[in-house]
Amino acid sequence: TALEELESLPEALPLSVDMDFSAALERAKRLPTVEVDELVAVERGAAALLELRRFLMQAMDEKAVIPLLQELAEPIEIPDELKDGLKGAFDDDGELDGNKFPEIGRLRKRIAATTASIDAKLKQLLGDDSFTNQLSDTTVNKINGRYVVAVAPSQKRRVGIVHDVSRSGKTVYVEPEALIQPTNELSELRATLRGEESRVLSQLTLLVKQFIPELERSIEAATTLDTLQAKLSLGKVWKGVCPEVGQEGVINVQAAKHAVLIINEIEKAEEERIRAFAASGQIGEIARVDVASKVVGNDLFFDASGKHAPQALLISGPNAGGKTIVLKTMGLLAMLVRLGLPLPVHHDAGQNLKNLGSEEASANLSRAPRVDIFAPVMAAIGDEQSVSAGVSTFQAHCLTLEKMIHGAKPGALLLCDEIGSGTDPGQGSALAQAVVESCIEAGAL
Repeated sequence: TALEELESLPEALPLSVDMDFSAALERAKRLPTVEVDELVAVERGAAALLELRRFLMQAMDEKAVIPLLQELAEPIEIPDELKDGLKGAFDDDGELDGNKFPEIGRLRKRIAATTASIDAKLKQLLGDDSFTNQLSDTTVNKINGRYVVAVAPSQKRRVGIVHDVSRSGKTVYVEPEALIQPTNELSELRATLRGEESRVLSQLTLLVKQFIPELERSIEAATTLDTLQAKLSLGKVWKGVCPEVGQEGVINVQAAKHAVLIINEIEKAEEERIRAFAASGQIGEIARVDVASKVVGNDLFFDASGKHAPQALLISGPNAGGKTIVLKTMGLLAMLVRLGLPLPVHHDAGQNLKNLGSEEASANLSRAPRVDIFAPVMAAIGDEQSVSAGVSTFQAHCLTLEKMIHGAKPGALLLCDEIGSGTDPGQGSALAQAVVESCIEAGAL
């Protein structure tokens, strides 16, 4: 399987959040020009996708047998024109690179030089007593990108151009005359730079637009591989096994554990580890194998045909004995298989076959784990009483059983907790027997 191929690789796939730049592509579809950060997302995402493809190609060059992963990665394609157009287009700060686009670089240098000249002139003015004597104070402010100083109204014409007045009217904010011309030049340079940047961004957006279908297919392929790696990682949490899968309605597993119980035990161990660290200042690793061993497993072997194993299982016993957990574990195993996730089962677990009824059952349970595809998977677990619908506990139970009878067919997995409960025990037993026999006759498990 693809999961087994993934596990055979010496390293995890080089996946990153940069690969999901779908939002930037959606905006590029609708707008003539997108923002620079969105183009940066496309450039970084394309580079990450290329790295993922290179990783798998290198693995194959090193004799890794990964035909399924190769097929999944096949749609990843970054055309050379797009790759060359985006390469080096942005600097480390996520801005258009002045080396890639020389005119932008030239304008930035002129802006920097003009800004430095203005700063020098301002510093010179503030060091001149004849100038500072005209000021209310030597604080320098900016209004609409222009340097202004605070002066008394009577001095405003001697200093420069007024840009603002205080609420009291006792202070006016004046741009020194010596700064007017260079600040005008700076404003023009900045406007020119904005225009050039807008032009380049439009060109890059148009370039991206041409290859949106290829990029979307690449993102989709990377998403599939990311999902596979997530499944593998989750499976390792509960020491999962990839089972055999068929269509005959067979469940054949040893020491099957409910995944949620394993996760709960891991979370408890993590809390204990944190408390231990708080107490001692030393933090250790969680031994997940030991944690998983705290959860009790169950050996399950069923065959919907009834040829090799029981087609139905009735579980009885005291309260809090684990009956409901067995049902939920069976249902969860069926759903995990449909999702392609490793199962929290074990191949070499100790045999506990007293209730399976035959030596053939014991022999079959020693084989590799198997959980077939079941559809539908239906469960009646818990109280479905509805006050608003005017339905009692027993009525709700009967309605659920009716749905299960209608859904019973070959390939169906039906799970019912406390079947026939909520009424007279004699009547409930008869109802339970009738429902079970009906579902068995329909070929359901």
